[in-house]
Amino acid sequence: MRRAASIGSGVALAAIASLLAVSAAPAEAAFPGFARAILYRGVGGIEVMGPEGKNRRVLIRGSVDSPAASADGRRIAFVGDRRGGEEIYVANADGSHRTRLTNVPGDDFAPAFSPDGTRIVFASERESELSGTVSHIYVMDANGANPARLTDGPYSDIDPAFSPDGTRIVFASGRDSGSYDGSHEIYVTDADGANQTRLTQDGHDDYRPVFSPDGTRIGFASERPEGGVWTMNANGSAAAPRAGFGLYFSDWSPDGRKLAAVRPSHCRRGSCGEDVVLLSATGAAQAERLTRDGNAGQPAFVPVARLEQGPPPSMKVKVVGRRKPRVPSLRHYRPSFRCSNECRLAVRIRGRVGAARIRIRKRVTAIGSYSIQVRTGVKRPLHRRIKGERGAVTIRAKATDDFGQVDRARLEVKIRP
Repeated sequence: MRRAASIGSGVALAAIASLLAVSAAPAEAAFPGFARAILYRGVGGIEVMGPEGKNRRVLIRGSVDSPAASADGRRIAFVGDRRGGEEIYVANADGSHRTRLTNVPGDDFAPAFSPDGTRIVFASERESELSGTVSHIYVMDANGANPARLTDGPYSDIDPAFSPDGTRIVFASGRDSGSYDGSHEIYVTDADGANQTRLTQDGHDDYRPVFSPDGTRIGFASERPEGGVWTMNANGSAAAPRAGFGLYFSDWSPDGRKLAAVRPSHCRRGSCGEDVVLLSATGAAQAERLTRDGNAGQPAFVPVARLEQGPPPSMKVKVVGRRKPRVPSLRHYRPSFRCSNECRLAVRIRGRVGAARIRIRKRVTAIGSYSIQVRTGVKRPLHRRIKGERGAVTIRAKATDDFGQVDRARLEVKIRP
């Protein structure tokens, strides 16, 4: 069974589905422009940001999630949804050269690299005992060859991750709770599937376990009443909450001092988005919120020690709209502005339609795409009088990113009756 919180559908950002691709950096430069980075599932696909939540940009667009970086920071494993089935893919760190690794009936999900980058562990519903409703843990070569099943039984095993030395795999399972898709407990096994051992026995749903960078502790998410972010020793002892209820564990920082977690936000009509927060691994400090738009989930740190810096991608902005719209009094004319990176966007619109002047200024922070409705700024009676009038509008946009790069775009629009 898959476990992945969905981003709230109430957020009106459908235009971001048409994001421009990030300018490709050289393949040898891992996550260009970042000394450190956090991958996450965003509204545009798989995105990346700095550890302070800045410089957000899209790496891989589409219906993709569950990003995981290799230990050398050069590759990303992720899940892509193609024709209703989920499969494992890999790509370079800049999002280029995407390669499909799995192609079998049943969903494959939750990939994670081994420390040496030669293998990928994942969960899969192939060979399910219950017609696609039960998942098990598998491991394969990093090129998709030689898949091998590590767990079995009539209950789901999910969320696998290697230990830092590559000798063990931690995962969540519903086997001892007798749950097909509800309560899970944390288990650990040797990398070949031997010596499977249960670590938690609290009766609540525990999932998404990840070893700390030094291998001595395990962090995990939980539905326990004390909170959703927990850590324990690698043998299952000394389990302790690190945050109150409403936050859910996702990953360790590379130095082991911080925990990445998600919190529900922007809830509307029973649907919630997610934001990324950082916590102290000891629970001593207050949560640091990195995103606030409800469009960030499944955060995963990129290992710092192996990360190389390259030049930031160039900033590009584009104004998209019909040059000769045939729209009564501009009511339905909504040009959009597209930034290749997260940008600070300044928009200025000037013009005239009939007797009505148009004067619009906007300043926003845009991630990919932003649209604006052009209005004349006059009341409805005058709108009726200028229907069918001719006019001209000049739209200017200036985009600046956190690297100090600037780009400008301009669009001349002729309004015709």
